[in-house]
Amino acid sequence: MSGLTAVSNQRQMPLGFFEKLNARRSDAWTNYVIGAGVVVYALLVVAAVVTGSFEFIDAVPLVPLLGYFALRIGRSLAQADDDPAVVKFVLAAFAAKMIGTTARYLVTEIQYNGRSDAIDYHQFGKYYAPLFRRLDFSEVQSISGTDFIRTFSGIVYSFTGSSAISGALVMSFLSFIGMLLLWRAFRLAVPEGAVRTYSLLILFLPSFLYWSSALGKEGWSVFGIGVVSYGVACAIVKSPMRGAALVALGIFMVTLLRPHISLSLFCGMVLAAGIGKSRKPGAKASGVRLIVFGALLVLGFVLIGQAETFFGVSNLTQETGQTVMAEAEGATSEAGSAFAPVRMNTPVNAPAAIGTVLFRPLPFEASNLIAFGTAAEGMFILGLCCKYWRRLKSIPRCMRNRPYASYCVGIVLSFTYAFSAFSNFGILARQRIQVMPFFLVLVCLPIWTREGVISTDEAIEQRDIVVEGPYAEAPLSPVIYEATGAGEAFATKGEPAPNQPTYDTDVDPYARFQTQPKPRWRRNG
Repeated sequence: MSGLTAVSNQRQMPLGFFEKLNARRSDAWTNYVIGAGVVVYALLVVAAVVTGSFEFIDAVPLVPLLGYFALRIGRSLAQADDDPAVVKFVLAAFAAKMIGTTARYLVTEIQYNGRSDAIDYHQFGKYYAPLFRRLDFSEVQSISGTDFIRTFSGIVYSFTGSSAISGALVMSFLSFIGMLLLWRAFRLAVPEGAVRTYSLLILFLPSFLYWSSALGKEGWSVFGIGVVSYGVACAIVKSPMRGAALVALGIFMVTLLRPHISLSLFCGMVLAAGIGKSRKPGAKASGVRLIVFGALLVLGFVLIGQAETFFGVSNLTQETGQTVMAEAEGATSEAGSAFAPVRMNTPVNAPAAIGTVLFRPLPFEASNLIAFGTAAEGMFILGLCCKYWRRLKSIPRCMRNRPYASYCVGIVLSFTYAFSAFSNFGILARQRIQVMPFFLVLVCLPIWTREGVISTDEAIEQRDIVVEGPYAEAPLSPVIYEATGAGEAFATKGEPAPNQPTYDTDVDPYARFQTQPKPRWRRNG
């Protein structure tokens, strides 16, 4: 009676309360993250009122505007996934990104006394902004490398005002969009993977929230990488033309700033095109593959030329590459947090180089609070690798069946080769956010199992499944075989079977192996 009462009371609940009661508990944490973002924004408003600083006042209306864009993006993704919970998830990711932007600004101002690369971009942005409002671009020196970020800062300031916090917020939001595109690319290209885990890692890992949340190169680079990766996923799965357009746009964006990162993306695309299996094998697929390789060949020549100009070498070969890496090692070792790098010169050094680029510094190598946080995150990712070792073991199989996995493997290997010469933990941690999204893809790949084979546990679970429906009420009558003369046997249908079947113990089950000729079996009815 108590059960019936509970059911009747449940039916009398208001619809809104009933839906709230049945909501997924896993979504409750997003409310806390959004609430923390609201608190941080309230502190920003208080700081603007108390200090009267233009830096804070200019940023106050910008945060709600960016939040509105995030809300529209969340609604669009929720409609595409047919999941209303996606809206809160995206808003929580946006709130976490804004918290990371605030933390990056405070650490730079307090611990480093405002000394960072963002100061240079900020000063040029203040100078360019009045000129750009008059559509005067005569003072722009170039639109590549550092000059591009200086010019971009002027463009942002011409709309938002010359506030360093506003510039950081805009660049942080662009990197946020890049992370969303990386999440959607994985969901599109590897839908059977651990999509939920990957979305949590890519949108809430502290290094992604912190290092790409300032007015600098990392935010724009992550944005361009997201465009390229989503284009690759589209080209693989559903729309080659749309994917090619996005890839071209993203490569252009990344090459403006860091041509060597474009080369890493190019290596991933080559590996995916060479190893990945076509969706519809045949003559047409072979022709498409030839066209893809032709386009990649042209793209490779363009990117190599851009990289040669960027590094100031006449010919980008293995020798000049080693020279550039040696120069990078010397330049990065001058700052604090220096260490002895493990250069990826031979396959023997590859595991140590990959471990250095992806996971170091170790906890005992940390020299300050930021380095210790980076080390803790590295140990967390290393723990994920140990937990999901079966997914990492599936990489060779997935590289063939899921070309996006090949794309990520190519990027991880080429990035490790290029950045293994860096000998400063701070610079390496900042650069690492450009490759870590692709390594996390490998951690979240589906576990490969042989087709048509199930484990013993799965077989036991399927055996214990209770059949429901009209066939579960009346068990089928067993067929009882009765032996007759001359070695023949006839099957007759017995009475409806009881709960426990009975067997005739007087019949020798091995009699059919002792009679000649072999008995024939027939079924009556």
